[in-house]
Amino acid sequence: MPKLNIYSIEVLSKKSWVPIGFFLNWKDWKAHPRKSYFYDHKDSDKEKWKYIRVVKDWTLMKRLHIWLWDELSKFDSELPKSINWWVSQKSILNAINIHIRNMDCCFVKSDLSRFFESIPRERTFSLFCKIFNCSKEVSEVLTNCITFPIWPLWSESEEITLARWLHVSSRIAIWASIDFFRLLETKIFENYNELNPRISYYVDDIWISLITSDIPTVNSFVTYLKSFLEKECPNLGFLSLHPKKTEYHFLNTEDNYVDYLWARIYKNHKDVSLKWIQKSLDSTEKASLLKKIISRKQFRMRLKSN
Repeated sequence: MPKLNIYSIEVLSKKSWVPIGFFLNWKDWKAHPRKSYFYDHKDSDKEKWKYIRVVKDWTLMKRLHIWLWDELSKFDSELPKSINWWVSQKSILNAINIHIRNMDCCFVKSDLSRFFESIPRERTFSLFCKIFNCSKEVSEVLTNCITFPIWPLWSESEEITLARWLHVSSRIAIWASIDFFRLLETKIFENYNELNPRISYYVDDIWISLITSDIPTVNSFVTYLKSFLEKECPNLGFLSLHPKKTEYHFLNTEDNYVDYLWARIYKNHKDVSLKWIQKSLDSTEKASLLKKIISRKQFRMRLKSN
């Protein structure tokens, strides 16, 4: 199991090269000087309460987050192989390639609703304290440095959750929800092994391919998936699958495909998606466009390669 093994603020300061005084200022989340260290990105979706939190450069907070990122990356080898995002030596290609089945199959996709915002402050604190083996004082400080009110940065709210898109948020979110990722994979292989399932996770996206073209079988599987958290994980009530985004697509002809992220997946090959192509054409700045074209051409070559 991953262990940071930090039992005091003094040890935390020495390991992270951040002064003790900084951590003492973050012991009380109600007194956070957040605006001195963070800002809400302009691309935040205010209507859906999805605020993208950004750490200001050249601050002690940035130094702390980079250090914490490096420490958590050491535990990547202990994550399930099906987890592909922000995991060392893995990329979106790992998540896509296992679903090229070279035979008729069904592709089921779903995601976790408001993944980052769904993880309460208490869960993050428990992660540092019980899983990462830190003292309560250290766990409190680290939790305060990565959790925010669900409202804008400057607002006050009793509902505090994991911040979206901070440098460390992805790994914290995965470890805070690790029981779900492990149990879902285990149960699917136990109950549907005859369908030769393959599973990949990419942040909050869940991809499952099954060797079947039978509609009743797939409908039964999707029903099971939608009720999984309630039936199998009652202790993970803070998580929820997005019902409208839980759907399936049959890949049983040469022309059938499913678009996911930047890829188009067929039963026996893959290519970039129309969304990816459109995004490549949207830019109007020539220098930026040229750079993107080169980058995206390289990505397409990697994606289509074996």
